[in-house]
Amino acid sequence: MRDPLRILGAMLALLVAGAPACGSSTTSGTSGTSGGSSTTTSPSICGDDPRPQPYAVGLEGSSADGAVTITFLDADPAPPAKGNNTLKIALSDPAGKPISGATIVTKPYMPDHGHSSSIKPASTPMSESGTYEIKPVTLFMPGVWEITFEVTPPGAAAASAVKFTFCVEG
Repeated sequence: MRDPLRILGAMLALLVAGAPACGSSTTSGTSGTSGGSSTTTSPSICGDDPRPQPYAVGLEGSSADGAVTITFLDADPAPPAKGNNTLKIALSDPAGKPISGATIVTKPYMPDHGHSSSIKPASTPMSESGTYEIKPVTLFMPGVWEITFEVTPPGAAAASAVKFTFCVEG
């Protein structure tokens, strides 16, 4: 009789190896003395999950009420990764004018695990009108993370929420 644990392990290895990926990471390098390069691709930790959006400078999102639009100016690291991240964003109103003096509460949350990060990111206005640096955005494990910005413009009675969803690789 065959060992059931070995069979289960082999089946799991085949399943993981054949899983489709929604994204991949690529590495290139020179091997040996031939001067050639090789490229390897590994599947994304998020598999074929449709929720994550690809990070890019210029990525925009708006609140449901249309009061606030957030545009990513930069991320360090880019795309957001496991560990401490620094995000630089621009806020604008429905007319496209910068929103300065806003209060921003940033909430990193892992929907699949039902937990958030215990570290509360701070927002700091930058020199250009309507731009802010948010740090540290602590994404402490790989997987799907939602980053919600609750923005209260000066004089506004309530916050407007803008959510982005990213796949954080290990």
